[in-house]
Formats: sequence, C-alpha cells, structure tokens
Amino acid sequence: MVYKIDQDYDAELTPQHGRFRRALMTIVLVIGFAIAESTLWLFALTQFCIFVVRGEPNIFICKTSNSVSEWVASTVKFVMFASNTAPFPFNPWPKNDI
Repeated sequence: MVYKIDQDYDAELTPQHGRFRRALMTIVLVIGFAIAESTLWLFALTQFCIFVVRGEPNIFICKTSNSVSEWVASTVKFVMFASNTAPFPFNPWPKNDI
C-alpha cells in the first residue's frame, strides 16, 4: 500500500535550521530524552517510597519532575516537527509552574 504525503504541510513548522544542524540537534535531544526518561523513573520510585513512608510527597521532586516532563514534551514536539522551537540546551530550561 502506498501512502501519499500531505501536500498541505504547514510552512511554519518546516525546519528553520539547516538539515545537518537540525539532525545534530535531534541526536543530542534524543540522548537527553533517554536520560530524562531514566531520571523520571528514578523520581517516580523515590516519590512512591517517600509517600509510603511519610504519607506526603516530596515538593522538590514534584517541582523538578514537572520541569523535566515539560522539557520532554517540548523535545518530542521538536523532534517530530510539531514545533520549530528547540528545547534546552538550545533554549532556556522550562520554568516551574508548581
């Protein structure tokens, strides 16, 4: 089965960076994504243990995991060409809203 690419591709989402630069940025971000995933697993297990022992979550872990998850979301958007805004380390780290 042959699929056609949608010809109505949004020009705003086309890469503003050169192809080679965008490819290098994507490689860096995919490596960072793997590190962030491991970090979030560690945070989740630690938060679970703290909650079981103390009965309340650790605020530092809540704030940190929130900013990491926002970075992960912006990374996925950039890598999948849903956004043209490169996340950290190419722009500032996301702010905490908690």
